[in-house]
Amino acid sequence: MRSPSTPDMSTRKNRKNVTEEVRFAVISLADEQMKQTDIALKFNLSKSTVSKIIKKYQTHGRRTNETRGRKLKLNAAAVRILKCIVLKNNM
Repeated sequence: MRSPSTPDMSTRKNRKNVTEEVRFAVISLADEQMKQTDIALKFNLSKSTVSKIIKKYQTHGRRTNETRGRKLKLNAAAVRILKCIVLKNNM
């Protein structure tokens, strides 16, 4: 049973995926000293989304979300060996 404070699917906000082009534009406008609220209004984004895009760029130097997902724990040589083992076992 759902608790009263948990919103059901019909009342939850839909999340928008921000495209790379919008991220680039947000960062370039922020570099031109445009206010975050004005940027948010221009692209119909929340101010917190604009703030997160800018903060991620300032801390990591990346404009994209390429760092999502689990990092590999194997180096390139170990990956090659593992692929060979898997291929041998599938024959």
